[in-house]
Amino acid sequence: MKKYWYVITSVIAVLGCFLYQFGIRAELATQKEKLIAEQKKYPEIYDVLNSMTIENFENEVSEKKELIVYVGRPTCQDCTEFEPKLIEMLKKYELQDKVEYLNVAQIRKDERDWENFKAKYHVEYTPAIVNFKEGKLVTMVNWTPEKGTEMEQFDNYLNNLKKQLLVSHI
Repeated sequence: MKKYWYVITSVIAVLGCFLYQFGIRAELATQKEKLIAEQKKYPEIYDVLNSMTIENFENEVSEKKELIVYVGRPTCQDCTEFEPKLIEMLKKYELQDKVEYLNVAQIRKDERDWENFKAKYHVEYTPAIVNFKEGKLVTMVNWTPEKGTEMEQFDNYLNNLKKQLLVSHI
């Protein structure tokens, strides 16, 4: 009878270890799926452009620094569809180190803050590329409700920007 208890106890122990290991593997698979999903949410734009906070943006505009800023947000479907094309254009015109990224997702959550931001900086829609000089918006290209994101407009804008930067450094 004692032998049976050893066998039964051993079988239960082995089954317990198997079930425990199976549970760990299932949990690892779940965690891996979550990680992959989170990685897909991470905007690639952060790998290409330096980013700035709203506070830094406001300070630099008030200090009358020249700024070229891509204004977007990961919560904007038009922005997420636009960004891979923007990255290609930035590389094409070698402007990655000239343009900064301003993620307005946080300010967009509060309608009053967003309305104040739009009124103060004249950035109505995202995605947008804006150029500030002497504390004022000089040029901009952006998505519009009527036309959406016209890639040719953005491409021409960046091409002209590249030409202006070349002329100003001669």
